[in-house]
Amino acid sequence: MRPDKKIKPSNQARKAFVEVLKPLDLGTALKSVREEKKISQADAAALCNVGTRFISDLENGKATIQLGLALKVLSAFGFTLVLKKKRLIDDE
Repeated sequence: MRPDKKIKPSNQARKAFVEVLKPLDLGTALKSVREEKKISQADAAALCNVGTRFISDLENGKATIQLGLALKVLSAFGFTLVLKKKRLIDDE
C-alpha cells in the first residue's frame, strides 16, 4: 500500500458520528475501520508514516499520545475531527 494513499472509510463510518468521550473511543473507531479494510497495524503505520507501536497505543486508548500524529492517522483513514461545544448550565 502506498504511503500517500488514503483509506476510504466504510459505508457505516461515513454515515455515523462517533462520540468520543475517552481515548479508547477514538481508538475503537480507528481499529474498526482498519480491521474492516483488512489492514494490519504494520501496514497502517507505514501508510501514516508512524510507528506500529503508535497505532497500537492509539487503538488501545493510551491517553498520552501525540495529538498531531493522532490527527494524521485519523485523516489517513478518512476521519475528520469536529468539536462541538456542549451546553452548560451557565449557557442558559
